[in-house]
Amino acid sequence: MKTKNIIPIFLLLSVVILLSYLIFYFIHKSREHFTENHSIAFCLLVREPRAVWLDFLNQFTRQYDVFVAIDNHKDYTSMQGSYPSITFIQITDQECEQHGYYNSDYYFKPVVATDRAFYYFNRINKKYNHIWFCEDDVFMQNDQSISQLDQWYPSADLIAPNIEMNIDGQADGWAHWQNIEGTLPLPWAHHIICLTRISRELMNKVDQFVQQHHKLVYKEILFHTLAVHNNMSIVTPPELSKIRYPEEWDILDILGDRDRGESYIYHPIKDLQKHVDLRKADKN
Repeated sequence: MKTKNIIPIFLLLSVVILLSYLIFYFIHKSREHFTENHSIAFCLLVREPRAVWLDFLNQFTRQYDVFVAIDNHKDYTSMQGSYPSITFIQITDQECEQHGYYNSDYYFKPVVATDRAFYYFNRINKKYNHIWFCEDDVFMQNDQSISQLDQWYPSADLIAPNIEMNIDGQADGWAHWQNIEGTLPLPWAHHIICLTRISRELMNKVDQFVQQHHKLVYKEILFHTLAVHNNMSIVTPPELSKIRYPEEWDILDILGDRDRGESYIYHPIKDLQKHVDLRKADKN
């Protein structure tokens, strides 16, 4: 009798332990970053890929599929081989222009890294719910700088540093308004997008725009304006409030923010060695 009683008790305890483990597991997983299944991509925009950024991006691959959109046609096969978890995007000017993906940085040249990246994620690889686009003079301390924004704003269509409206069509004060005239009705909206996250739904609106107009308009207008016109959710988090143009950030300013317990992402910091030094300073 004692043996018969022990077996059911043992089984019951085993079931309780298993259920406890499963409950703990799923609670833990629910608190993890929701890109664990890589539903979000992170795309760096560069003229040339640099080891400083590629080394840094390796830590992102735990939570994101990572891409680097390159604005030239050099052979980076050897470098790509050193970073197998990062996908290099190189698309010719001709292919982008043929499909209407040009003009996003019209004052610089017809096709740049942003045109290539937008084309890639709208015509070649549409699997992601959201895509981060980041210029290489943006500084962030680590991948948590991005992942915490994804946790706080999981459904936002546009995460950007700010938004400014133009409700009357006056072009005074900003030279790029003329680039949108004749394409989209008022109101217009703009701001710098050195670092921004864009939803699949908003990317689809961009593709529809290209199909209608056969080219892009200036990147700092297009996403904000399309988001406004389509009543999409726009978030301008304080963590991006240090993204500005054109004045460069001083390291002492950033260290001062840290001393006060403040955490931001910064733009511009063009000297990549400063990126390395700032990350090292945080570990000391």
